[in-house]
Amino acid sequence: MHKKYKFKNITLEAHNVSDLQPYFIEQNLPCETINPHATVQRAAWPEVVRIAKTGRLRISNDLPKLLNEMSTMTYTRLSSGNYRFSSASQSQKDDRCFSLLWSVYSLRNEVLQLYTLGNIQCRNKSKRRFNCYLMGGGLQLLCSENCAAHHEVNEHYKNFMQYQTESAMNIVDFYNAYVKLTGPRIYQAA
Repeated sequence: MHKKYKFKNITLEAHNVSDLQPYFIEQNLPCETINPHATVQRAAWPEVVRIAKTGRLRISNDLPKLLNEMSTMTYTRLSSGNYRFSSASQSQKDDRCFSLLWSVYSLRNEVLQLYTLGNIQCRNKSKRRFNCYLMGGGLQLLCSENCAAHHEVNEHYKNFMQYQTESAMNIVDFYNAYVKLTGPRIYQAA
């Protein structure tokens, strides 16, 4: 382990790890064991893809075996409607890919603010503007059709949702969980 980094989230795939989990617990390190069944994989793989597509997954060229394994990963839709994730052929390995998957999965409870919004310039002079999700409320108001900030958030939301195949998250929840306002929130007096 590199001196600069510390264990923060340890995820063990539930195969022959019964001796490892007690060790991590004794060391006061957060540890969980997961069963790598299809339901968990269906939730985890799209997140890896999303992180990669948004440029947040960086893999060193010093890891050629991981890069090679990733180039052979496929997913297949089964007749049941579920998906199976594996390497293209059984002769190829996928262990490193699944290690990457579980490391990303271990961060699922972290709020990763992946998207930024420069500023919000609200032109709505109504006292109800504070009901708008961009102004701290919980609603998408009709004036959002003419709001540049809303259109920017909506583009981020659409990009995010294309990889969340089983999510029912709405734009308000997306904004609150994943968007960080980096500039001012500007509005005129009512």
